[in-house]
Amino acid sequence: MSIVRFPEKLLPLALASFASVVFMSCQDDGGVAVLTVSGAFEPASVDFGEVPVGMSKALPVILKNTGRPALTIDSVEVPANFALRGLKGLLEGRVLASGEEVDFEVLYFPEAAESRTEQIRVLSDNLVITLDITAVGVIRAVPVLTVVPDTLDFGTVPVNTTQQASVTIQNSGTADGVLSRAVLLSTGVDIRAGDPYLTSSLPLTVPAGGTAQLDVVFTPQQAIAYNDIMYLHTPDGSHAPVELILGGTGLTPAGNVVCNPSLLAYGPVERGTVETRSVTCSAMGGPVRIIAGSTDTALFALAQPLANADLMPGATVSMDVEFRPEGLPRQVNGSLVIDYNGANGVQQAVVNLTGEVIPPPPDVTAVTAILTWNTNQHDVDIHFVRAGGSTFSNDDCYYANLSPDWGTPGDQSDNPFLDVDDLDGYGPETINLGASAPGSYEVWVHYYSSDAFDRPTEPTVEIYIAGTLAGTFRRPGFTCNQLWHVGTVQWDGSNGTFTPSNTVTMSNRGSC
Repeated sequence: MSIVRFPEKLLPLALASFASVVFMSCQDDGGVAVLTVSGAFEPASVDFGEVPVGMSKALPVILKNTGRPALTIDSVEVPANFALRGLKGLLEGRVLASGEEVDFEVLYFPEAAESRTEQIRVLSDNLVITLDITAVGVIRAVPVLTVVPDTLDFGTVPVNTTQQASVTIQNSGTADGVLSRAVLLSTGVDIRAGDPYLTSSLPLTVPAGGTAQLDVVFTPQQAIAYNDIMYLHTPDGSHAPVELILGGTGLTPAGNVVCNPSLLAYGPVERGTVETRSVTCSAMGGPVRIIAGSTDTALFALAQPLANADLMPGATVSMDVEFRPEGLPRQVNGSLVIDYNGANGVQQAVVNLTGEVIPPPPDVTAVTAILTWNTNQHDVDIHFVRAGGSTFSNDDCYYANLSPDWGTPGDQSDNPFLDVDDLDGYGPETINLGASAPGSYEVWVHYYSSDAFDRPTEPTVEIYIAGTLAGTFRRPGFTCNQLWHVGTVQWDGSNGTFTPSNTVTMSNRGSC
């Protein structure tokens, strides 16, 4: 057993279900009224049932002062593989007035197949308030299905014509997933001939850890907007329906421009590279004049400026649109707008754009430092400090300074990037430096916060220089608020070396 602590970066990690009663009564002893304290968990016990290893389950509980005097919480004891979350602030030291309640959740995260009968204990002076817990960890293969992107906007499509687009179904689980049915929100039944949105991809099997493509077609029957949601179901209903948001508008051709495809989906593209897609715009129902084309975000751009063009019905103009990912990893959405003069005056045709910025692999960077650690529910951070700098400053690339502008002002290609700040384990946290002038850089690791048990962890750091692994370094027995100086990178502009340090000091910047 150990004392629960709730680090400020991990406020979602803290409490859970408490149940037990400590009796405090009001009685008369020789004419002197004696007030006693009582507290209880509601419910008094929780049963998590079976929870697959590698996943977690949370159950709500209430801790209540059931007596008249105030109840002061001195300490909380939580068994391994359980945690408390949902509290805003600490539970230890908290004073509950008569009748006051605290709501939170108990979290169970099994790491092995096991049956558990445990207690969470809240201590107040000589009183103990207990919550009985039962749980079973099981090794079970389950699919975890998501759709990327989760929205398809077909834009404007001529009435009674068909436009097709695709999305990716991802399975991050440990078993194959099968999608066998599709239901539209607008109809409430399985899709059928004549619906504005159809898919011919079902049944669709998505392998564990893999992906599969789902094709959707849009065929408007009227010149109206069609906004809908497609729910993709598994055969046995064991997985929640996967939701795909759909949008599109029917158009009656009469001197208009229709662009195909109406969505350019670039998918994941490495930062610093360029990916190109083509779109073709056609005159429909009458002559039109193309005036201009532009994008609404700098990460998408026309490869060549769009020149004025007069198009007769059926004539087309094609253009290349580039995705130029920069900055931190994220999903990017934008629009290509084509201005034209047609039957109804100056109008616009819109092509939706979507892409994902991802970090480059280590074999194309100047320097890459990758941090992982071997325990869950811990927050460990990597730091990358330029010459003459110090940790936790503007000279440090870390969770509070994700991409400092160290090189040419405004040029992101020579800046370091911390691509992910993992708050609860096991990483990875990766810092990439794409290109840089000669100099030295220090690599540090900080144990920012622990779980309720203040367990040590073992961080591992891989250092790549000019695409080659320079070394893998580990620090066993790393404890909360320690600061590990892994070593120094010496970079000459095209290659470099790494000198390990492996020294540890204490820091006061964590939440332990």
